[in-house]
Amino acid sequence: MSTPNPLLSMSLPKLAPQATTLGPSVGQGVTVRPDLVPRKDRRADLLWGRSKMGKGINAFMGADWMLKTHGKKFLYLTAEPGSMPKILEDYISAGLGDMFAIVNQQHLLAILSTVLEGGKWPIYLQKNDGTIVRSFKSKEAECDPSQYGLLIVDSITSIGDELMKWYTNPANQSTIHGTMDETKFNIKDEGEGLNPVHIHGASMTQIGEACKFIHRMITASANLPYQRVLWIAREQRASRGEKKDKAGNIVVAGEPMYGPDLPGTAATPRVTSWFGGAYHCDAVPRAGQKDDRPTAASGNPLLGGAASEKLSNIPEWEYRIYLRAHPDPATGLLYDAGNRMPPHLNVPPFYTCTVDEVAPGEFKCQGLSTIWELERTQGIGTSDALRQKFGDLLKKYGGG
Repeated sequence: MSTPNPLLSMSLPKLAPQATTLGPSVGQGVTVRPDLVPRKDRRADLLWGRSKMGKGINAFMGADWMLKTHGKKFLYLTAEPGSMPKILEDYISAGLGDMFAIVNQQHLLAILSTVLEGGKWPIYLQKNDGTIVRSFKSKEAECDPSQYGLLIVDSITSIGDELMKWYTNPANQSTIHGTMDETKFNIKDEGEGLNPVHIHGASMTQIGEACKFIHRMITASANLPYQRVLWIAREQRASRGEKKDKAGNIVVAGEPMYGPDLPGTAATPRVTSWFGGAYHCDAVPRAGQKDDRPTAASGNPLLGGAASEKLSNIPEWEYRIYLRAHPDPATGLLYDAGNRMPPHLNVPPFYTCTVDEVAPGEFKCQGLSTIWELERTQGIGTSDALRQKFGDLLKKYGGG
């Protein structure tokens, strides 16, 4: 009998629910699968920013919100397992979520397509000889929306790195047009008793294809039957409107800006448009405390008073999640961000992120969870208000 691998955190999902006939409010005799009922906004959300700026803790807020609001677990697909917040690891250990890493996967493209387009997750089976095999074929591998409500993909940046490694690995026989041949960039190395290394260089065509593949996966993932799909990305500087020739020379200089990090920079100005909500995570310094040690303050003879004062000031940091585009206070360059709130709602430009443990294992969060809760409640309130406001009018003209 097949049993799950006890060494891995991936638990076997339940069977997907069977087809159900909905009531008159949806349509007489319309038979649908409840896990495939479309959401109002078939787009994923994005958290992006520099490392250690709150992306992980906001992802935890989303998982915590999903558990408390809908009673559903999360799935965590990662290409950089070491970046996972400790609290998410604790949730997985407690059976409140599952994780799968795609680092150095031999069939990377097929795995990403299967998970993010087909909605299948690997299950681990133990054969009679004791070996563990991974399978996507079993019915149990299908995503189960009655058990899981949130898919977290961490991250666009690291998946892009894995794609470029996969494209440039000669073992995968990547023959994308424009691949650099041995006369342009090719590395071979081996020695006595050492494993041989053979790596091809990446071309502009491969970088473009990687971005297209990521775009395709983002779009497809939003159509999976999870209630929320959340992607994460690091930050990079790019130029909006920049044009290059085939040799990579800049023909038209663009407008400098900051955006999500993925292979190359050509697609960076467009990435946030692939998402329903694209939220920039950042930390802002504020008044903190003084370091009175002589080496940090006036005791250093090589520094003047102003420099010593600057060194002795240790700022505290306020972590924020931005809902709107905003400039860098130092450079004036724009950070791209946006939200899916109705335009008549007066939402703030950012929320200050906090996670307070009000009781053992009980957290009060403000950040991504606040945004999702506002979307959930305001969406319902808005539709009810509009129905009440225009209901009599529709009846008067025969539209009700």
